[in-house]
Amino acid sequence: MAKAKSTPTTTLTRRTALALAAGASAAAVATTTAAATIAASEADPMLAVIEHHKVRHAEFADAARREDTARVEKLERAALEELVETTADNLHEADWALATTVPTTLAGALAALEYQRSRSSALEELFG
Repeated sequence: MAKAKSTPTTTLTRRTALALAAGASAAAVATTTAAATIAASEADPMLAVIEHHKVRHAEFADAARREDTARVEKLERAALEELVETTADNLHEADWALATTVPTTLAGALAALEYQRSRSSALEELFG
């Protein structure tokens, strides 16, 4: 007598079904969150203000370092002092923009908080 071919059966337990559903749900949330973050970065003015502030801060820090380390004639020293003053004014304008810009998305609010936290940490390391 010929043996009947057995077809493998898969038993989907409740636990397996829940795990699969949770995995699919997590993937959907991750995809949605990534898409929302990308969209927010395009729409939230806070993100552009933070980037602008970083540039202005770097310009001022560079000018201040150059002024501090310059061992030059009075004429060049005066030009460096003017550069520091100009970059300081630009940084103050960027500070004001950073302080008065209201994030329009959660991503913008989180970016603002993280940026301020990182700046506070840097100042704490610098001044103890």
